[in-house]
Amino acid sequence: MNVLRDLSNKFGIKSLAMLLVLSWVPKMAAVAPAHQIDVVHAIRRVRVISGPNEKTAAAEHLRDIVLTTRASDIDNQTIRALASLLSIRLGAVRYWVAEALGHFGPRAQFVAPKLRRILAESECVISETSSEDMIRDTLERIGSPAPPKRCDSYIFPK
Repeated sequence: MNVLRDLSNKFGIKSLAMLLVLSWVPKMAAVAPAHQIDVVHAIRRVRVISGPNEKTAAAEHLRDIVLTTRASDIDNQTIRALASLLSIRLGAVRYWVAEALGHFGPRAQFVAPKLRRILAESECVISETSSEDMIRDTLERIGSPAPPKRCDSYIFPK
C-alpha cells in the first residue's frame, strides 16, 4: 500500500489509475500478426481520408493488403470493421471492399444481406464505378448465391 501511496503522490491519482488500467489491458500488439495490424490501419485510413479519389485509392490499397494476407491471420472483429466500410456510398470503394471481403469466404457470410441491399439499390443504374459485378462475385465466394439479375435495361443516376 505504501508503494501505491508513493506513486499517487508522485504522479497524481489520475496517472496512477491509468497505470493500473493499462496493466490489465491485454497486449494486442504483442499477439496480433503484423498483417492484422496493417489491415486495421488501412481500414482506419479509408474511414478518415477525404475526397472520393483518395478514399477510393485507400480502399484499393486496403484490398491489396488483405489479398496478400492469409485469411486466418485476420480476426472476425477486423472482418466486421472491414464490412462496415460498405456504408461508404462510393461505388468504387464498395467494389474494393467487396473484393477484400470475398477473401474470407464463409467467415464473411454475415455481410450477405448488406451486399444484397447494395445490389438492389445500384443494380440497374449506369455508373462509371459500379460495384455490381464484384458484389455478385463476393456473394458467391462467401457461399451466399447472388440473386438473378433483375434488369435488362439501365437507368441514368439522378
